[in-house]
Amino acid sequence: MFGTAVPAQSAPVPAQSVKAARCSIWMRNAIQYDGPCQFEAERGGSFSLSFPYASGDLSGLGIGEIFVLITARGVAVVSDSGPDGHVSNWGPARRSRRDRACWEGRDFRVCAY
Repeated sequence: MFGTAVPAQSAPVPAQSVKAARCSIWMRNAIQYDGPCQFEAERGGSFSLSFPYASGDLSGLGIGEIFVLITARGVAVVSDSGPDGHVSNWGPARRSRRDRACWEGRDFRVCAY
């Protein structure tokens, strides 16, 4: 058999943890991206978004992937990693009361549908 053996104590990875979604990314009150993305669920409600189909929009901003790390109910920290490996902390965010698919920070909004 090919591959690497997985230790018995490893938690199983969900077969379909990555799903196709539509994302809207706002920065400084202007939409930066509105289109297809990939949504990957993490533990505790955290998730990441990647944009394999984006052409120029986010890559021009140096964004390869966005991370929403839940820190408490309705509260998260948002960051991104760029194609070159840099990591930028966007800051704290709260889940939107108007649109539960969105997380809003001081000067950004991340939505995944």
